[in-house]
Amino acid sequence: MISVDISEKIDPFGYKCKFSLKGLAVYGENIKAVSKLTDDLYEFLEFQGWSPDKEAFTYYLVDKVGWPAGEWHNEPNCILWIDRETGLKCVIFRHYYYGTLCGYVYAPLSALPGSEDYNDLDLEVHGGLTYGEVYQDSYIIGFDCAHLNDFCPGISKLIIQERQYRNVDFVRSQCESLARQIKEKFLKNNNNS
Repeated sequence: MISVDISEKIDPFGYKCKFSLKGLAVYGENIKAVSKLTDDLYEFLEFQGWSPDKEAFTYYLVDKVGWPAGEWHNEPNCILWIDRETGLKCVIFRHYYYGTLCGYVYAPLSALPGSEDYNDLDLEVHGGLTYGEVYQDSYIIGFDCAHLNDFCPGISKLIIQERQYRNVDFVRSQCESLARQIKEKFLKNNNNS
């Protein structure tokens, strides 16, 4: 894997350590936690068919050239962290075309009801759940910010938009809310969290 320097200072997410590389950010309590999450991220990307050692990995390294000025230029395209309150892994990815952010939470597969259809989970999040996929021993549940009133910087020239951009802070709060709902609904009496 790629080796990087990890900063030992407090970052905007309130963690001591951060792995950062070309728009990817992984936050954690210490170097060991960050390294583990970074390996998890690469494994997931490889599962999706991309590899950090190949050009195709740039799918997640979004090119923002030609986008209008805005806070999206200073945000990472991928962020991974463990939610402190629930202990669940959370991920934010930027959509390569729309430029909007998408949020995901890893729920323990063993704790969820038998159905693998995310529509059956009855969880509240911005725009509703739009993603559910089994990966290893987790069910990755997610949402996106490319709905009717959401601003999409990647296609802003194609559409006249009087919409709101959903930034990293917004998507992070939605991920953490989703993680809390999952814990309250499915992990109350389960030690998998």
